[in-house]
Amino acid sequence: MFTKKYFPAFVCFVLLHLTAVAQIKFERDFNLAPALSGIRGWVEIGGKAYCSANDGYFGYELWQFDPATEQATRLTDLRKQGGSSDPADMTAYEGKVYFTATTDDGVRRLFFFNPAQWEVVEAGAPFVFDDDCQSNMVVHNGQLWLTGRYNGQLNLWKFDAASSVFTEIPTPANGHPVWFQPRRKTSFDGRLYFQAYHEDGEFRLWSYDNQTGGIIQEPTQFDGQEWEVMSSVVCGGKLFFFLEHGFKKRWHYYDPGADSCVLIYSPSMFGHDDFVCLDEKLWFQKVSGRGIEIYDPSNGQLTEIDESNTGGMPPYLGDFKIMDNQVWFIGNDPSIGILGVYQYNASAAQAELNTGFLSPYPALSSLMRQGDAYFGTANDGQQNEVFKYSPSSNTVSLVADINKGNANGFSLYEDPDLQLFDGRMYLSTSFSNNVNNEIWAKDLSDGHFENISEQLPMEDRPVIKHQAEVLDGRMYFSGAQRGNEFRQLVSYQTGDDTLTWHGNIQPTISLQGTLPYLRNMTAHNGLLYFNTWKDFVFTQFFRFDPASQTLDYVPGMEQTTGNMQFIFQDKLYFDGGLNGEFGDHLYAFDLVNGGYTEIANDSILQSSYPYSMYLLGDKIAFPAYNPSLFFSGFIRLFDPATGTYNDVLPQGYSRIYFKNPVLFEGKYWFNPEYYESDSLFWLDPATATCELALDLTPYGLVATGEMTVFDGKLYFAGATLEHGRELFEYDPVTAQVRLYADINPGAGNANPSGLQVINNRLYFIADDGWRGRELWSLSNCFAVSLTAVPDSLGQQAGQISLNVQGGTAPFSFSWNNGATTQDIAGLAAGFYEATVTDANGCEATVFTVLEGGLAVGINELAKTTQIKVFPNPVGTGQQLSISLENDFRGRVKIDFLGLDGRVLHSFFEEKTGQQLQVSKGLPSSFAGNLFIVRVSDGEGSAARVVVRF
Repeated sequence: MFTKKYFPAFVCFVLLHLTAVAQIKFERDFNLAPALSGIRGWVEIGGKAYCSANDGYFGYELWQFDPATEQATRLTDLRKQGGSSDPADMTAYEGKVYFTATTDDGVRRLFFFNPAQWEVVEAGAPFVFDDDCQSNMVVHNGQLWLTGRYNGQLNLWKFDAASSVFTEIPTPANGHPVWFQPRRKTSFDGRLYFQAYHEDGEFRLWSYDNQTGGIIQEPTQFDGQEWEVMSSVVCGGKLFFFLEHGFKKRWHYYDPGADSCVLIYSPSMFGHDDFVCLDEKLWFQKVSGRGIEIYDPSNGQLTEIDESNTGGMPPYLGDFKIMDNQVWFIGNDPSIGILGVYQYNASAAQAELNTGFLSPYPALSSLMRQGDAYFGTANDGQQNEVFKYSPSSNTVSLVADINKGNANGFSLYEDPDLQLFDGRMYLSTSFSNNVNNEIWAKDLSDGHFENISEQLPMEDRPVIKHQAEVLDGRMYFSGAQRGNEFRQLVSYQTGDDTLTWHGNIQPTISLQGTLPYLRNMTAHNGLLYFNTWKDFVFTQFFRFDPASQTLDYVPGMEQTTGNMQFIFQDKLYFDGGLNGEFGDHLYAFDLVNGGYTEIANDSILQSSYPYSMYLLGDKIAFPAYNPSLFFSGFIRLFDPATGTYNDVLPQGYSRIYFKNPVLFEGKYWFNPEYYESDSLFWLDPATATCELALDLTPYGLVATGEMTVFDGKLYFAGATLEHGRELFEYDPVTAQVRLYADINPGAGNANPSGLQVINNRLYFIADDGWRGRELWSLSNCFAVSLTAVPDSLGQQAGQISLNVQGGTAPFSFSWNNGATTQDIAGLAAGFYEATVTDANGCEATVFTVLEGGLAVGINELAKTTQIKVFPNPVGTGQQLSISLENDFRGRVKIDFLGLDGRVLHSFFEEKTGQQLQVSKGLPSSFAGNLFIVRVSDGEGSAARVVVRF
């Protein structure tokens, strides 16, 4: 059997990490609510618990929790390119934790963790797992039984730990070879029972006979109705099945002697599979959820305990657990109105509320005992972590905060609009579905953030939405709602203690369930113009006069609907329709003389959705299509001075999509696709030409979002397979594209968006995988890099050193662990971030994650010696020799990485013998730099070493 061992990257060698250009700064974490670890699965071995959990950085991986020390330790990092390996199907077998997990190639395989050797090992199964496997692993007859896919077939397998051999069980003659899909396995009376498909496409009950070594179909009374086995349990010497067919649920026990299933409980509709076996009796939830049914296999009697009994049974109970010879369960306590934990005392026939467990609410299936305390996963309304309940003091405390990160500070669906006003930058936060709206201001002189709406009731908190507007020394933005009162237009002036509300646009009754934000505010000739809802489903056009404090429809546009684009030469340009109807038209309305000019109608516009016009100098551009061609697209330019049109399409292209152009190098650059493109184009409205501006294919990159210009360079959101969606930079001087910063390291997606330049600084929203979508910025002050030595086997021996290039001394250093020195040491594994400030107040942020002494087998410590690189350092013109030893097999990939993890150069070699000797010259651009040589094969082996050129 081939055995492959996994260990975390950067454990046994120096890790060097550099943000590509370290002027990046993490501005603020607005939502400090705890992030969730999402603990799932729970298996106990040797007094320790094993589960799948997400620490917010490495995704879902395998964790160990030791109640004796109250420590949680991550054991795996199986996806080096980023993302979760999602350990599942955790099963205790032969003192090890067996589980399935997904590796970087997207394939789900079988692994085990050996606590004695402290290592994670791929079990070497010849099959893989997928969604159709539904492989509940079960130990039967001293072997591990599972379902796996091999050669396209989903069959039953067994694994013998003593011989390390996997054996496929042949399918029966009347079982379909592809769709057999054995599931819901249970060991009973020397046989393995399970459910699988029959060749007629229906579920059947099957069993494996250890003596004959074959699979047989069990004749049962529910065969003809395709009942699905949802749960099974052995109790009182009988095998019980919880079955489901449509909305019907049933409890049966199986009688092998009579080859039949005996119905014991048959609710007409719905049902629950919460159950336990106590004193050889089966306890399960009543169909109503308001009590418990107890079945005694010895006499066939069914006893009910519900809210009508003297036992005080609460309604809506479930999640049964046996502890201390009592049945524990969750119930909805009518006296407190929330879920509570109950214990049923059989001797007293009494259900007793355990007040210590009122909050947080634990998942009883994960509870375990250590001394006089109980440990398990729970949610206290903020965190989903491991908690401890101490009966002596009747208290609950958090003992393992696996995900120390914070929640999202901004809505996932839209970014905050930033507004510069009177020396401060304003923005609004919306943590979830426009709840918890807050207006924040950042003083650009000292960087201080202030919440200017925290004193207001939640329903009165306004929102800066679709960009605020400054008029006559005041900043105007959208308001809030209190009941049916819509307080929509609000303004703020520096120094005011309160916000000022103006007007109240009351929408019609049909729209009163919606908060009608003011959109697209534009100041023009001392008046404020904007869109909002009132009489129609679509937005209408309003204006506000600060001098008279009057707010009403724009005169002449009372029956007009649509979205305002911009005001140019006393004309309001918009997309929409006239006479209260929404239409696919582009118009200009004359604010001085009245009257409409149609720019385009639905015969030339690309869809039934509102489309944008863009003011490019003195021309107006918008996307259009040829109605006679099914799949087409071009750019139409409109000249307001002459009323003439030019249709533009790049030479050599049959179609183009046009959106969000950015003025760069004297032309308007844009991403030509809806979502992503491997090329950028430019449009010159003066000459009515459009051409390819930048081919991203050589960089393995696609543009995925908006662009902006900052410090003479073009910044845009882009994606590569290696780095995910990150921030990229194009420098027209060098004509090169580079990854600006891998904010969410590896293949994780930072999804930068909302790019805006304010006061010579580029602000944007990004997710570093740790704190959610929060505010970042960058400037051209100075660069910071770091060198990190990881922790060694949990000994708190990690070290991080900072290097600052440029800027003005003296520098100050602020670490997220409270340190204020340039270099820090004595570090445990974890997330570390430093903010560096120079004498001029310029700031930069650099961060890394230190790996620790995770699941590394002793034999794996030699892995780092299996790649040899010489000479090191390598001089200009010299050949770099790479020697690979025999753990690497077949076709190997050799990558040269920058210290930011960016692949600079790659090539492949075929390794046929015990060793592979490669000699390569290196690009001259490597001169004077440190870089990482990484070698990997197709089976997951990887090693790397740092080289100086």
